[in-house]
Amino acid sequence: MHLHRPVITLGLLLFILMPGSDLSPKDTVPSRGERDSTSQKGDIILVAGSVFRCTPGGIEKLDIPGSVRRIYSSRGILYYLRKERIESTQWHIGYRNLADGTSFESEVNLTAADRHIRRFFGSGSIAYVVAESDEKKNILFRVDLNTMETVTTDVCDATLVDHTLYRIQKKTEAGLVSFYLDASGRTIPLTLEREPGFTGVVDNRILFISDETETEIIDIHAFRNLYRYSRRVAYARPVEYNLVLETFDEVIDRGERESIFYKVSINGREAGRTETGIPPVIKSFRIMLDPNSYQIVELERWELDSSRKRYCRANNIYQPSPLRLFIPENRILKVVITFDGKSYSFQKGLITTEN
Repeated sequence: MHLHRPVITLGLLLFILMPGSDLSPKDTVPSRGERDSTSQKGDIILVAGSVFRCTPGGIEKLDIPGSVRRIYSSRGILYYLRKERIESTQWHIGYRNLADGTSFESEVNLTAADRHIRRFFGSGSIAYVVAESDEKKNILFRVDLNTMETVTTDVCDATLVDHTLYRIQKKTEAGLVSFYLDASGRTIPLTLEREPGFTGVVDNRILFISDETETEIIDIHAFRNLYRYSRRVAYARPVEYNLVLETFDEVIDRGERESIFYKVSINGREAGRTETGIPPVIKSFRIMLDPNSYQIVELERWELDSSRKRYCRANNIYQPSPLRLFIPENRILKVVITFDGKSYSFQKGLITTEN
C-alpha cells in the first residue's frame, strides 16, 4: 500500500481557518505579500499570522514562529515582520532565501503599532517600513539587515519598484506647499494640492499617485509627469497660455486707494505686466511657457504716486518673493498672490473647464 501525502489547497486552507476558531475575522483574511513583477513562481500569502507558499503542487506552510504581520517577496527572497505574540510591542524582521533556505532574523527598533504600519518591502540587504507616527505623519524606516542600523525619514509615502525606492516628499517655498517624487535624488514635481500617496503601479513603469480625489500619472522610465485627472472635474487644456497669475490686496492699511500694477519677469527677463487698477481689484497676467519645466517668476509692485503723477516702484518691503513654479503638461497652472498690507501669501492650483 502506498501512502499519498495530502495536498492542501487554498480553499481547504481557508476552510480550516474560517470563523469558529479563536481567530478574529480580520486575521482569517488571506493577504498576498507585496511583490514586484520579478517574484519567484508561486505566490506567498499571509493567513492568520502564518506564511504559506503556493505552488502548482499545493500549499506549503513556512516554519516562521510567532505571529507574522507583514510580508514582501521578490526574486526568491522573502522579507517578513513578526511578533512573538500579536499583543507584543517588540518587532522582529526576517529575511529568507526560498531557494536554499538561507535565513536571518533579528529584533528591530521599530516604534510603530501594528495598525499604523502602512507599507513593508525589501531589496537586497535593506528592508523598508512606512508607518504612521503619533503626530499623524508617515515615517520611512530604512533597516540595514547586515548591521540592523535603522534610519528614519519623514515622507508622505514610499514604495519600491524594480528595486528602486520612490518617495513622495513635501516642501514649502515662498509660502507655497508642494509635493514631489524622489528616486535616489532625481525628482519629478507633482501638482496635487493635498498630501498624496501611491495607489498603483503598472508594468513597473507607470505610477499612480492620488490624494483621494485627484490622481497624477507618472512615467518613471521617461521620468516625467504625464497627466492629472479627477473624478469630479475636467481640467482646461492650454491654448494661448498655461500660466495665470492673479494679484489683489486683501486689506489696505496705508490709506491708499491709488492704482497699482505688477511687472512680471520670467527667469530674469521681463515678460510683461498685469492690468492696472486699485489694490482690491484682481489684476491678472497670462503667458505660455515650456511645459514640464521649472520657471522662476518674479513680480514687481508699482504704485501710482499722485504727487509726482507717475508710477514708482514700491519699497522692497512691499515686494513679493520670487516663485519657483513647475509648469505642468497639458494643464493650466493658476497662482493667486494676495497682499494683506504687510506680507504676501500664495495659492496655486489647476484651472478646470468650469473656471
